[in-house]
Amino acid sequence: MPDDMAGVKYWQLPTVFIFESDVSSYKRIHPFDSGAFESGLYPKFVDMMPRNEYELSGNVDYPQKIVSSFFVNAERYFKLKPRAKKDFERRFEIGATDEEIRALYDLIEHYDGRADDRRFAIELQTENEISISSGHCKAIILPEEYLESEELMKVCEDNSIEVMSYPTYPLKQEMYYYAIYNAVFELYKDWGYVK
Repeated sequence: MPDDMAGVKYWQLPTVFIFESDVSSYKRIHPFDSGAFESGLYPKFVDMMPRNEYELSGNVDYPQKIVSSFFVNAERYFKLKPRAKKDFERRFEIGATDEEIRALYDLIEHYDGRADDRRFAIELQTENEISISSGHCKAIILPEEYLESEELMKVCEDNSIEVMSYPTYPLKQEMYYYAIYNAVFELYKDWGYVK
């Protein structure tokens, strides 16, 4: 079997930490994955403008405002289903000189395989170290092998962190994303963020 077809080891698989949004003060907020922007993975209509043109100040309300403006609610954001373009432009009076806003809207609907599903992930950057034992971590989603770690499970229990796991198989890494998305969606349903 060629190397690129072989399954990955469990420690190579994603682990997701879900924190309260007020976990820290934020130095920068971007409405996308800034690493993908810097790597040139976004279409020209986005990266022809400098990254700082998209940067928001550290106002903790901005992520919610981005979600409600572009998507209406958290469920539509999670599923990357924006408002109708005409409604968006009319409601927020988007004019010809609002190129960055138009580019962001078009980025939501643009998929060419270069940038992944994080192309419209709201990125919160902080200068502070954030610990899972800070009391702000709500949940962790991880490969099932980590459930065997008594130390990790104790930290989660002591800090009221909900733990969800997913089974591992001899698959390529991208094959696990559905399980992770589904676990996050189930948590969001439990917490009343989505229906």
